[in-house]
Parts: sequence; C-alpha cells; structure tokens
Amino acid sequence: MSIAVFRPAGIATNEAGTSAARARTAALLGLGAVTLVHVWIISAGWMTWWPQYSCYYGMLADAFAHGQSSLRFEPAAELKQLADPYDPAANRPIPHLHDVSFYRGKYYLYWGPVPALLEAPIALLLRHPIGDQYLVFTFVLGIVLVSSELILVIRARWFGDAPVWTVGLAVMMVGLGSPIPFLLTRAAIYEAAIAGGQFFLLLGIYFAVRSRPMRPIGRGRLLLIGICWAMATGSRVSLAFAVAALASLVAWRVFRRQDASLLSPFPPEEDQREGTPRNILRSFPSPQPSPGGRGRKATYALARALALVAPIALAGVLLGAYDHVRFGSWREFGQRYQLAGVNLVKIEDHIFARANVPPAVFSYLFRPPAVSARFPFVKAAGGAAMYPRFIRLPPDYEADEQIVGLLWSSPFLIFALAAGAGAVRARLKAWVVLCLLAAAILGIAPVLFLIGCTMRYLADMTPALTLLAVLGFWQLLADLENKRWRGRVGAAGAALAGVSIAISLLLSLSGYYGHFHLHHPGYLGL
Repeated sequence: MSIAVFRPAGIATNEAGTSAARARTAALLGLGAVTLVHVWIISAGWMTWWPQYSCYYGMLADAFAHGQSSLRFEPAAELKQLADPYDPAANRPIPHLHDVSFYRGKYYLYWGPVPALLEAPIALLLRHPIGDQYLVFTFVLGIVLVSSELILVIRARWFGDAPVWTVGLAVMMVGLGSPIPFLLTRAAIYEAAIAGGQFFLLLGIYFAVRSRPMRPIGRGRLLLIGICWAMATGSRVSLAFAVAALASLVAWRVFRRQDASLLSPFPPEEDQREGTPRNILRSFPSPQPSPGGRGRKATYALARALALVAPIALAGVLLGAYDHVRFGSWREFGQRYQLAGVNLVKIEDHIFARANVPPAVFSYLFRPPAVSARFPFVKAAGGAAMYPRFIRLPPDYEADEQIVGLLWSSPFLIFALAAGAGAVRARLKAWVVLCLLAAAILGIAPVLFLIGCTMRYLADMTPALTLLAVLGFWQLLADLENKRWRGRVGAAGAALAGVSIAISLLLSLSGYYGHFHLHHPGYLGL
C-alpha cells in the first residue's frame, strides 16, 4: 500500500524538478534581459558611461567614515548670514546643495542613513564620494533578483503547472514595469532611498516566505528577517508602517505554526510529500500535547518572536538617536529644513495633511499620460492641468512633478485583484497574499499625505503589487479547467504585460530632466 501511495510522489517529484529547472532558466533569461535594459537606461544609451545626478549618499558615507552626522561639505558663509535661509528667493543666488537639510550652519540629509552606512567602508578605501547612480542600480537590480526568487518559490509551492514562459514574463514585468525604468533616468539620492527600502523589505518577505511549511521558523531566520526590515526602515522611514504590519503577520505565523507542529501526525517532510492523499494523513489520530508541553512551546515561540522584533525596535531607537544628535529631537527627520524650491518651514503645518490624499490617489492610479504623434508618443507630464475639475488641489500642493497612473502605465496589475482567489483553500497562500498586500498598500500610504506626488513614489508600492498580480494571473490559469479559456487568459496576460513594459520603457525615454536628450542628444531621434 505504501508503494502505491509513494511511487506517484516520486514521479511527480521528478517532473516537478524538471519544471523547476526550466522555470529557473526562464527567470535567469528574464533577469539577463532586464539587467541589459537597466544598464542601457541608466547610461542614457552609452552603456559604459553613467551620468551622475548626485553623490549625497557618498558624501554622507564619507561623513560617517570620519565620525560625524553632518556632511563635511561646508555651507557658504552667505547662506549662514541670511535671515531666512529657507526662502528660495533669498538662497537662489547663493551656491548650495539642493534639497539638503540646513540646520545651525551645517548640511544634513533627511533621507534614511542605511545606504550611506553600507557605503562607508568603500568611502574609506576610495577617499572620495561615490555617485548615487551606482547605489540606485544595485538596489533596483536587487529588487528584481529577490522578486525572481519569490516568483520561483510561489510557483513551486502552488502553481507547478504554470507555463514556464510566464516565469520569464513575470521577472521582466517586475524589472521593466512602471516605474522601475523611470527611476533609472534620474538615478539620484531620491531613487536610492526608495529602491534601498524596497530591496530590504522584499528580502525580508523572501526569507519569511521561503521557510518550510509546517515547520517552526528558526530564531536565526527570524533574526535575519528582522534585520532586513530594520534596514528597510533605515533606508526609507515611511516603510515603518509596512514593516510593523509584516512583523505582526510573521509573529502571528510563528505562534500558529508552533501549534501546527504540535498537532501534526507525521514529521513535516512527510506532510509535504507530493502525491500523499490528505485523507490518509487525516486517518491517523493527532497527538495531544500536554499542558506543560504547550506552555514550553509558547515560551519558545515568544523567544523566537523577540528575535524578529528586536532588530526592528533597535533600529527605531537608533534612528531616533540619530535625529536627536542632528536636530535635538527624537522625532525630527529634518525634512522641513530642506533647501527646496518652496519654504517648507513656513508650510510645515500641512506638509503632511489629509487634504493631500485625493490628488495623490488620483495621480498614482488614474492620471493619464501626455500623448503626441512624435516619438516616444507618451510621456509623464506635470502641472495642475493634469487634474480633473473635481480634484481640488490644497494650498502649496506640488503638482508639477511628472507622473502617470498605474491604470495607464501598468494594466497587467489588474491581475492583482485575483490574487485572493483560492487563498482561502490554502492558509499559507493567504498569508503570503496578506504580506504582499501589506507591503504594497502600507508602503505607499504614508506618502499619500505628502504635499505633492511624483513618479518615483510609485516604487513604494509596485514591486509587491506586481508579485500579487503574478500570483493572481497564475491563480486564474489554475482555476480554469477549459483549455481554450486558459489559453485566452494566458494570451491576455502576455498582452497586458507586453503593453505595460512597452509603455514603461517609452515613458522612461522622456524621464526626469529629459535623461536621454540631456546626456545623449539626437539619440533615437529624441
């Protein structure tokens, strides 16, 4: 009887191994294509020469290497003498670092410090600041690499019959869908902080999802997850809400999985053996743990949950201390002290406000592109005219930044709506859906309250949302029994992904500052 049960499992395992190998090959091909396109975009077509827009993280890394939190670049004496140095009309004639925080005669960065901490050892060796374009490229490529691994894990666990070509398409959608190529057209500190936060956020999700079903997550892995999410917050402080939600989901799973391991009638590897009928597993009585054993297990689960939470809590304390050293307050990030195009000190009461949410939601979801008959045909446009009449812009709202809503730029993401289908039948799948949903929604939620919106902020949401769309696409294919309809849905998915990638690449040709036209005039007729 055991032979009859486990022989099909062996066959299924061999077939699954072959399919997994082909899927990994498809993912590698997709990753190679994405990397080539990324190099082409960030270099404005030159490939070997990469334009530099800022080296702020390099300057902060140099400051850290010399034991200080302020930049070693000294502000102009004229700037220090101004009655109101934050007034753009007053500071415009004086050379200064744009968008850098100026406080008590020194320059500071309000962006998260983690990328600079990682760069500090390199700064000690090279003895000069490194351009932020290299950080942007590294983090963006890391996002695609981690997402590729997540795609392979999700397919192997639930969608082993999904066509192999969809894996390569999914990887390309993550790396070339909006707004990732747009980030590379102005690879500066703004994009480095966002991309760094997303990389570490997704890396933590990967380690959480990669853990084996029905087995308690070890303290070492939980500590690693906590470190990743601590670094995500330290790169992009607005991700703190997403990190808190994700940590809660993992902690919940720690305790739930602890109970499951107590009641499992077989060792975990037997539970997961492919081809083993579930009714056979249910026919064996489940062992009932003793009250004392359950108490010890709960204590052990609590200790493991602390391994997850401790790095995140420590990161919060260190960030607060970092702010206190610079600005004398544990809650002051320095954003209002920016030398920006508007005096943020005078409008600090509504830099973050609920009135900013409606125009932001419209922009990130529905704002259309500007269309023309000239190549590249579509571009991300700014200006108050891009908003419909029913959207009232609050006072001082920054409406001039370029942006195209996801409905127009990434129609493939509509498959994210189907991600929850079938999740009820698989508890772990539902947990993964919740993690990706929390990362997407809570990743962008804080910036909706900001007094302005821009294309790069979409990257706070789209990596996780794209993974959700891939999961939803596969779920639809798995639920369709009719081969004809399955083929139609597959063709529709491929078409929507192709359109999304094409629009995203066209938008990048006229990205921030006219990247290609500025650094490679006449190239592609631009």
